[in-house]
Amino acid sequence: MVNLSRLQSPYYLSPAAGLKVYDYNPQRARQMLLEAGFKYNSQKELLDQNGNRVQFNLLVKSEDQSRIDAAVQIQQDLSQIGIKADMQVFSFNIVLQKLLSRRDWDCYVGAFGVDGADVEPNLLSLFWTSQGSFHPFNQCALPGKPPLQGWVVSEWEKEIDSLFGAGFKELDQSKRKAIYDRFQQIVAEQLPIFCLVNPISFQAVRERVNPIKFSALGETLWNIDELKITEK
Repeated sequence: MVNLSRLQSPYYLSPAAGLKVYDYNPQRARQMLLEAGFKYNSQKELLDQNGNRVQFNLLVKSEDQSRIDAAVQIQQDLSQIGIKADMQVFSFNIVLQKLLSRRDWDCYVGAFGVDGADVEPNLLSLFWTSQGSFHPFNQCALPGKPPLQGWVVSEWEKEIDSLFGAGFKELDQSKRKAIYDRFQQIVAEQLPIFCLVNPISFQAVRERVNPIKFSALGETLWNIDELKITEK
């Protein structure tokens, strides 16, 4: 039995070390919505302060059944607190157009990652920084287009930008760890994205490659600086 929690990214901030986590608690969710000014009608549907039904579209690509299943589960869970989520299942090409080109979406069920980002988190700056090429929330104007009127980068987004800039230049590993710990705390507090699962991963490696270490990272080469090929 391998303790995967000890083989995470060296930059991973655990709940025990201060990362905020949330328990599944529909009753508490309903209470918080009521405290925020929402209300329920006689059909237990959630309404905003103007009496509008709370609903949005849930975008997912058609080629991945596991993501569709996850979206269905999310849809069902949201219905338990009166929120209506309408599934939009499209091919991946259409999903990319809606996400990055047309900016025509409310919420997206997907996965993201960059090779090597498990050992070098700054590779994910294109995703997390406010003007990154694959930044998926509070998106700025497209390249070559005029600035968006009313577009504002929040203070916590500016802090993420600053943290990735600092992490790129810092060489001291303990200081880099502190930088990316703070980044993870911001994401856990602001929740622009909900990270739900790590998928099961199967990898095949020749017996001459050592030392292979099982990891929750889902890759075989995450410790490539340690790997050696032995001759038979």
